[in-house]
Amino acid sequence: MAATVLLSGCQDKPVTTPAPTVSPILQTASATSSPTPPSTAPTPSQTLISTRPTSSTELEALADEAEQVYVAYKKLRLKYEAQGGIDGPLPEDLKQYVAGTESRAVETVLRSVHQKGTKLEKVDRMTFKRVGTFSDDLEENAIIGIQMCDDASQVVFKDGKGSSTRASSLMYWSELGRGPAGTLQVVYSEVKEVASCDA
Repeated sequence: MAATVLLSGCQDKPVTTPAPTVSPILQTASATSSPTPPSTAPTPSQTLISTRPTSSTELEALADEAEQVYVAYKKLRLKYEAQGGIDGPLPEDLKQYVAGTESRAVETVLRSVHQKGTKLEKVDRMTFKRVGTFSDDLEENAIIGIQMCDDASQVVFKDGKGSSTRASSLMYWSELGRGPAGTLQVVYSEVKEVASCDA
């Protein structure tokens, strides 16, 4: 049985055109083991691309940078979920990876984790796979979109009563923009539960 994940109005999206139209997700989770988060903020690419890509070379370079930021963000977020969420404002180290709608959404998720007492275990087994990129129909402050699958098939979800089930794999459409420091930040995400990241 898969863990229950609240998806606010998510719609199926084709891989090539995941235009964001839904509200942020609420995913409840936490864990006992956690990945090692990066010790420093992500750094901008050598050739800073600060607008939406105009060539396939720019798109690929920006997508590679976006994937690195996304994975670092998700590992750090999992660390907080492993610790039982937050009971206050969004931690400063997470703010380097998120802004705008995503910042508010992840703060809501982490507070919900804390309030419900839900947890994830074996989060170090979570893997991330880039499925695609997009640069059309982005939020105003975004310059690149990436479609990522978070494979949680080896992660265990524990509800507030201690019952355990396998966590669900999730497909994300995340949009990133340049923050004040010049690094990419996730500004918006949509998600849907998927059977597998291999499909």
